[in-house]
Amino acid sequence: MSRLQPSAAASASAAAAAATPIPPASASSSALPHTVPRGLVSASSLSTRLSAGEVAYICGGAASNCRLDGRTRLDLRPFSVRTGVLPQANGSASIHLQDTHVLVTVTLTMVEPEMEEEEQGGASGVGMVKCNVEHSAAAAIELDEREVAATNALLSNELTRLLSSSHALPLSSLVVIPDQQVWCVHVDALIVSNDGNVLDAMMLATKAALVTTTIPPIEVVAGDGGASEIIVNDDPFSCIFLPGVSRTVPLAVSLCKMPAIGATVNVAGQGDTTAAGGGGGGGEWILDPTAMEESCCSTRLTLSIAPDGRLSGMSQSGISTISCAAFRAIMDHLPKLGMELDRKLMRMLRESGVKMEGEERRKKQTATTATTSSAKVETPPASKQKQPTTIAKTTVTTSAQTKSNSNNKKQISNNASNSKKKKKKAQSTAMEE
Repeated sequence: MSRLQPSAAASASAAAAAATPIPPASASSSALPHTVPRGLVSASSLSTRLSAGEVAYICGGAASNCRLDGRTRLDLRPFSVRTGVLPQANGSASIHLQDTHVLVTVTLTMVEPEMEEEEQGGASGVGMVKCNVEHSAAAAIELDEREVAATNALLSNELTRLLSSSHALPLSSLVVIPDQQVWCVHVDALIVSNDGNVLDAMMLATKAALVTTTIPPIEVVAGDGGASEIIVNDDPFSCIFLPGVSRTVPLAVSLCKMPAIGATVNVAGQGDTTAAGGGGGGGEWILDPTAMEESCCSTRLTLSIAPDGRLSGMSQSGISTISCAAFRAIMDHLPKLGMELDRKLMRMLRESGVKMEGEERRKKQTATTATTSSAKVETPPASKQKQPTTIAKTTVTTSAQTKSNSNNKKQISNNASNSKKKKKKAQSTAMEE
């Protein structure tokens, strides 16, 4: 990565930020300078080399609510998602969070369950989750081998913790033969390029891969000697999805706390650097930090948020503290943000026409709701349906009978009058004779 040289405009902005008093983020924040060790925040940081002017410019932008890319402190970068990128895996997805690119594959293998987990308070004899994170050579170009190994181990443990906590995966449904054979879900992530916030990007790609992961149907039959035999159906069109992952797998939402103006920052290769001297204060929290912002921040807070907004996990790294008022504000805002992010991801997958878990259930619920509403509209009560017809028939029949009776009466009266006329005519003729 080429070193960024601060421009005249950046220096002027930094000087203006130093001259303008910045209010502290919270009243309980310490005004003492704090030092950020190299590579501290979320081992995903690439320890971008920054000068004192660049640090001042980045911290001043966060303080004035205008970051390097024009976002405010609580704005997220747009992302794009692709699924099915590796047909050999049970599920795969790639995420582009601007210049952060992560590829995740999900592979299932049949293994023996780990029974010793029961002594540690975990579930015994259920499915397993194993995660592995690797950096590409391009993403780790500024890290030596030991830093790359430490970074991969930290991210692997963090990803495993997020997927193993609060029943994120239906491990009990992955049992093939109780206490003998279970499915093991291998989640492998490759960081192709890293421009910050790689953990959140990994969780987005992991969920997109898990909701499209399919399992071949299996049948357990009794073999010779009482041993069980497993028959795997190799028809790709008969595979089933992992049950319930669209409603249980959480997403990660991370914030970084930027140093206040005048705080001491330990920048990679530069030693202790002061962020544009001047005021004190506790600094500002920002969402979705870039690699440069991660290199300047003092602490990182990551929340694991389920699709229903429930908090399923939390982790903090760094040396700065979080005040009670700041934590309450974070808890008021981030669960809603996590729910919106989950809905956006699922909507993007549906609009792209991807077959995934939960889509058939959603279509059935929609069809059932439509059928029920149409049945309510098209099927009125029987009494209201027959009564008008009966009344109409009765009315028509009565009017016809009345008309017929009146015609009969007229005919009878006409016949009577004719007979009287004939009698009178006969009498008059007889008298004349």
